[in-house]
Amino acid sequence: GVAWGVSAAAGGVLRVGGVARHSKSLSAWLGGEVPKARVVGPRAVPGQALFRAGGGLVVGGRSASAVELRAEDGTYEFSYPAGFAVTSKPLKTHLVEVNVKSEAVRGYSAGLAVDPIKIPSLEAFGDPTTVGNRVVGVERRKDGVLSADLVGAERAQDARGIVYYDLDYVAESTRGNNRFLSRIAIREGKLHVFTVQTKQADFGSVEAEARDMAQSFHLL
Repeated sequence: GVAWGVSAAAGGVLRVGGVARHSKSLSAWLGGEVPKARVVGPRAVPGQALFRAGGGLVVGGRSASAVELRAEDGTYEFSYPAGFAVTSKPLKTHLVEVNVKSEAVRGYSAGLAVDPIKIPSLEAFGDPTTVGNRVVGVERRKDGVLSADLVGAERAQDARGIVYYDLDYVAESTRGNNRFLSRIAIREGKLHVFTVQTKQADFGSVEAEARDMAQSFHLL
């Protein structure tokens, strides 16, 4: 599980920071470094208009179905269901960390982690299947993990020419059986890993929403 803490900032904006559970291993095997850094951003408030918070995030007003979130510096954006809340963890292990979790479905969450990286592109490391197998291999070596399998690995490219690897894998451990959807991108020496996680038992009921959330992540 993930422990969270949120502190209030001036003007009714909640400033938060978070940790993406599985991004550290991705950074490590791709040659990334783990800096001692922290970023904070606001939490969306029901009915709130679009606003900015210095050094943080830009959050659109909560609609009936989703909340749009993007970095204030214009580097990335993603959306998450309106039934999710932004969360925070005291210990920061990534250059940028943003997390959200479902308020209704236990174990259903999403997180972004950004770390410095030495390789210039995903293609320089390998194709999606190669990267996916490497991720699964890291999972298998973790304490308490009973099995881990790659379900799918695809390459996507947006209108700006930015390449993403979309990974789908399952990992069963002594703590439970979980499904992960990860979208990975590298730009300007930074590794971006956006991961949606849910219990395998719940995946069927949230699959369409989870896939939409994973694929909503884009570099700008």
